[in-house]
Amino acid sequence: MLESLIYIFILFSFLFLVALFCAAIELTFDMNRSDSGSSRDVIITWMGLSYHINTKTKDGSLEESSGDPDGFRTVTPQTPPLDTHTVVGELHRLRTPLFMLFRESMVHLQAKRIELEMTLGLSDPADTGIACGLFYAIVGIVNSNWHQLEYSFTPIFHGRACDIQASGTLRFRLYPFVPAVLRFILEKDVRNIAYTHLKVRLNKKGTNI
Repeated sequence: MLESLIYIFILFSFLFLVALFCAAIELTFDMNRSDSGSSRDVIITWMGLSYHINTKTKDGSLEESSGDPDGFRTVTPQTPPLDTHTVVGELHRLRTPLFMLFRESMVHLQAKRIELEMTLGLSDPADTGIACGLFYAIVGIVNSNWHQLEYSFTPIFHGRACDIQASGTLRFRLYPFVPAVLRFILEKDVRNIAYTHLKVRLNKKGTNI
């Protein structure tokens, strides 16, 4: 009896994984980010089931609702703000594996509608220029696969700014992404940067590696 239950459990687990990776997933999103706060409204649909994620941030607090857009709770953010110079440097270092991952992933994504408006200004104008170049390089890849993309990008070189508005609907399956993600993870620069971040986090917790 126990062996039969184990076999049934393994069978259902296998069927669930097959359905998870092979069934189509539809992702509808509406995101806004500005200096005064941000909001994210995401609906994930899979095999007739849907999950609604709605989050808002304002004045340093996070309001979050999952499934119910009217029920918000306030918590204190746990992650300190990122150093934009370091982030831009790491993105520049990872530009080749990131573009490879992005290009391979784009083939397996179906876009019904994508709209993007972005205004960006970093503390260092050189970083703003690098970010601008990365943006248009990514848009070039996107335009070659999606003709439903509408976008605008405004760089600010005389101050700090980060205003983003993005909305759209994507449809995809998970299994085609597995080879591309594995190749990305095995890249030397990706592993080195991931190890550095992991070491910093563990050192903050008092654990040496």
